[in-house]
Amino acid sequence: MKDIRKAAGTSETVKTTMVLPKGLWKAAKIRAVEEDADLNGVVIAALAAYVKVKPKRREEGA
Repeated sequence: MKDIRKAAGTSETVKTTMVLPKGLWKAAKIRAVEEDADLNGVVIAALAAYVKVKPKRREEGA
């Protein structure tokens, strides 16, 4: 299993609580197990990918 914190470029962490749809949580947990990862690492990777994408600029008046 990779140290996902190194991939994210930090060793500093924050503990938080999230409310997720049960089906999404279960599917993510199953996939993490299949990939020999933990769910925390999956969430970190997903959030890291999300923040890298720049949002499209909204047009004025939209």
